[in-house]
Amino acid sequence: MVIFKETRHKKEVWKWIEYLSEPSVQLKLYHLLNDLPAVKEAWQDSTLSNDKYMKAFYEQFQNVIATPKITEWRANCILKKYSNMLK
Repeated sequence: MVIFKETRHKKEVWKWIEYLSEPSVQLKLYHLLNDLPAVKEAWQDSTLSNDKYMKAFYEQFQNVIATPKITEWRANCILKKYSNMLK
C-alpha cells in the first residue's frame, strides 16, 4: 500500500491503511479472499496457527524483508507509463 505524495487526503488514507493493518481485519480478509495476513499478530489466530498447511507460509513470513526503495519502482511512475499506454 502506498500514499501518493500528491494526495489531498493523507490523513484519511493513513487511517485506511491502519484499519487494513489491524489483525482482526487481516483475518477477515483471509477468510473472505484467502489473502494471507501481512501482520504477524494475525497469525496467532488458531485458524492459521493450527493449520498444518499454513506453517510453511508462516515460516517464510518470519524471513521476509522489504524490497529496496528503487526509483523505477515508484507507483506514480508505473501509473504514468500504463496510462500513456492506454491513450
